[in-house]
Amino acid sequence: MLELKELGKTFGGVKAVQDVSMSLLKGEVRGLIGPNGAGKSTLVNLISGLLRQSSGTMILNGVSLDHLSAHKRAQMGIGRTFQNLRVFASLTVQQNIDVALNIAKSGGQGHAEFVQSAIEKFDLVERLHMRAGSLAYGYLRRLEIVRAL
Repeated sequence: MLELKELGKTFGGVKAVQDVSMSLLKGEVRGLIGPNGAGKSTLVNLISGLLRQSSGTMILNGVSLDHLSAHKRAQMGIGRTFQNLRVFASLTVQQNIDVALNIAKSGGQGHAEFVQSAIEKFDLVERLHMRAGSLAYGYLRRLEIVRAL
């Protein structure tokens, strides 16, 4: 379970995120809805470790995330996508997925089956050996989602 408790982030006196508290169970899907500048991206950046919070705490499965790097959080299973695509254009689709798996250090038969299922659900099976840079935008977005999973 991911728990956010009174999470806040200020940038030079501007409160981008203020007193956000919520819990998210494993497998649960939530959406962040709000106008531009509401703090949605900042909140995701805080959770993923790209930014450090100014106040509050974050806990994943009983472990504090507060002082962990983005890399350590990724190893714990926190993934995200970006508004601007961030794939390795010169690598194949499979190699892009392998890079994400290596960073996450996820293992086990169950996880391998989950990844294969995601590849199938996002219609990437026929594209595994294609260079990511040759994919249409929609498939690039799908690749990013599979990498984040």
